[in-house]
Amino acid sequence: MCCKETVTVTNTPQLVSVGPTALPAAWQDSAACRNVDTELFFPIGRAAAEGCQAKAICAGCPVRQPCLTYALATHQAYGIWGGYDEDERREMHSRRRTAAAGRRVDGRSGPPPGAPG
Repeated sequence: MCCKETVTVTNTPQLVSVGPTALPAAWQDSAACRNVDTELFFPIGRAAAEGCQAKAICAGCPVRQPCLTYALATHQAYGIWGGYDEDERREMHSRRRTAAAGRRVDGRSGPPPGAPG
């Protein structure tokens, strides 16, 4: 799926935040991408190598899940968040909508009791 590269993240600050500044500081401070140039996470023209490097950084990130949750909740349209690119997150949204459409109001799946079937 993605290239297999070793990516080294240095402690020399380049850009100290990824995405909107609305992210809680403690959440950002724990991110593996904290000291990485944000352009890596927003590859232009589907630059495969950059996307692979960003995903490699995300793979070992201690806040990968909160990052992905944030991106899904705020419908981030661009970039790699929590190790997933925009197409992968769009697919997640699609699967969630499909699953939600299959649930009844009472939270059960399938047709209501007594429905013709």
